[in-house]
Parts: sequence; structure tokens; C-alpha cells
Amino acid sequence: MPSPFRTRQAGEGKVGCIVTVLLLLIAIGVAVKAGPIYYSNNELVNAINSDIGPSASRARSDMPVDELAAQVTSQIRAKAKDLEIPEALKPGAVTVTVTSGGSDAPGNVHVVLRYSRTADFYGVYSYDFDTNQTLDITIMTNIK
Repeated sequence: MPSPFRTRQAGEGKVGCIVTVLLLLIAIGVAVKAGPIYYSNNELVNAINSDIGPSASRARSDMPVDELAAQVTSQIRAKAKDLEIPEALKPGAVTVTVTSGGSDAPGNVHVVLRYSRTADFYGVYSYDFDTNQTLDITIMTNIK
């Protein structure tokens, strides 16, 4: 004789379990495809703020602004190559402008990142991760 508490169980939990497992598999698939793209984009921005900006501040005070801009651009491109972001290596994806601050004022490095990366979700859907970041880094080259 079945227990009086089990008389209303008719197996409806199986459908809910299958739907939950299916949604979990879809979420894992999306994370596998989109996670590395999102992570590498954020790593590039963090590298500019934490590594490349301070190295620009350590530049010689007599260095021409064009030379400093070329140096910062090459450092950003090297980091993008390390992170395997080929879209950041295309012409126009990274723009660096250096302004000199004068004799006592600090200078400024203005970095603009504009590129788009596409995540293809197994041929079912594709999503474009647009990176449009503007970073301003103060350089203190005249402080001795």
C-alpha cells in the first residue's frame, strides 16, 4: 500500500529536471564561448591602466611626444598580441595621443580602443562584443 503522502506524485519532476539540465548546458556553452573574449578585453584595459600607463610616466622628459605615442602604441599592440586579440592589431583600433604639459604641468596620454569581436555560439547565434574604451593617463615626466 502506498504511503498517503506519495499518492499525488505522478512524475512531473522529470520534465522540470530535463529543462533545468538543458538550461544549465546552454549557460555553460555560452560561458565557454563568451568568457574568454570578455576576459581578454578586460585584461587589455587593465594592462593599459596598470602596466603601460606607469611606464609612460617613467619616460624621459625630453622624449618627443610622437616617440612616446609610438612607444605606448607598440606596448599596447604587444599586449593585444599576447592576449590573442587580432582585432586590436588592425589599423585604427588603437589610437594614442600624447599631450605635453609644459614645464611644470603633467602631460597626458589619451588612449582610445575601438574594435569589435564576434562570439559565434555554435552556429546558432553570434554576438558582437564592441570595445569602445577611452583611457586618460597622467604622465609626470617633469618631476625629478
